[in-house]
Amino acid sequence: MSEKTISNGKKMHIRSIIYCFIIIVCILCVAGCISSQPAAENQMINTTIAATGAPTIATTTIVTSMSTPCPLPAKGSYWIKINPVSEIHRGDQVVITGITTLPKETPLELRVYPSFRPHHKCITTNLYSRPIKIDDGIDCTNTFSTSFDTTGIYPDDVMLTVRSSVNTSIFVDEILTIAPNITSLTLPSAISDAFGSDPIDIIPLHDVKKGEIQSIYGLTTLESPIIFSVYGIPEKRELVSGAIDPIYFRQNQSWFSSGFNTSDFEKGAYIVDISAVCSNETAKGWFNVTT
Repeated sequence: MSEKTISNGKKMHIRSIIYCFIIIVCILCVAGCISSQPAAENQMINTTIAATGAPTIATTTIVTSMSTPCPLPAKGSYWIKINPVSEIHRGDQVVITGITTLPKETPLELRVYPSFRPHHKCITTNLYSRPIKIDDGIDCTNTFSTSFDTTGIYPDDVMLTVRSSVNTSIFVDEILTIAPNITSLTLPSAISDAFGSDPIDIIPLHDVKKGEIQSIYGLTTLESPIIFSVYGIPEKRELVSGAIDPIYFRQNQSWFSSGFNTSDFEKGAYIVDISAVCSNETAKGWFNVTT
């Protein structure tokens, strides 16, 4: 073999080694690129999530920390509303609730008045009053609640007034019926035939047996309610009391009607004392309870 042939073989061998080395390097580079691509993609995804998530978190925090103030109502648009109150009996504790657009810090006041139209001699007095605190509500509507005892409050129909102590022109009225008395809706014949001229005229009472209802009828020229009390004779201990709203009858006269049960009465004589709420006029009647 010639030297030239040997030299050419060496050169080819060296070239083969170089080619193999280049091929191996290329394979390693390709493999490296393939393995590094998911990491780059993951990095891009994470970066995207972080970039898109950050504003969302910031926005949520801002919305949560900010409270939207209620719009200020226009002048004259504040209001108060009392929730309906069912009929109750005298002596019950009445709970008054309601809603209002007035701000929480606004003081309210509950007042209870007679619901009748006052006589010219009568100054309508406040039967009951107390302050009310406004509580937070929802949807820019606040709430309030209070209560009062109806023991000793007459007449049977009273007017509830919830009023702003700051602006007295903002108020609401509600009529409350307290234990209506026994009242005849049909005009008794005794009233039809009566022509009393006194401020209060009571139709003569009849005797009753124990446990029967004793009826009270009369005429009045007064425009205000009257109160009746029943006493035993001679001890003068009050057994029954109540208030009556007269019903207009004719000209300047009204008639009144009420009654009471005598189950707790003993055999004996009793007196019915009737007086006007707003004046000094009185009338009396007598009856006996038998067994």
